[in-house]
Amino acid sequence: MSTEPSVLALEATTSDVRARHGMTALVLFCLAHFFIDLYSSAVGAFQPLLVDKLHFTLTQAGLLGGVMVFSGSLVQPAYGYLSDRFHSRMFSALAPAVAGLFIGFSD
Repeated sequence: MSTEPSVLALEATTSDVRARHGMTALVLFCLAHFFIDLYSSAVGAFQPLLVDKLHFTLTQAGLLGGVMVFSGSLVQPAYGYLSDRFHSRMFSALAPAVAGLFIGFSD
C-alpha cells in the first residue's frame, strides 16, 4: 500500500463506489421483498371482493389465501437450498421473476 495522496484517493474512491453499489442492491432487494409481501397479504383483504365479483364461496376464497401462503412456505426452503448449492447470482434475479409469474397465475 502506498502513502502517496493520489493512490490513497483512488483506493478510497474504489471502496466508495463498491459501497454505493452494495447499498443500491440492498435497497432494491428490500423494495422487491416489500412489494411481494404487500401483494400476498392483500389477498385476505380482497376475499370479500372475490366472493362478490367472482362468485366464490367463502371456502374457496379462504382456500385461495391458504394455498398461496402454504405454497410460498413450501417453495422458499427449496429455492434457498438451490441458491446455496449453486452459488449463482441468477437466483437473485430469478426469485422476483418466479414470484411475479405465480402472482400472475393467482389472478
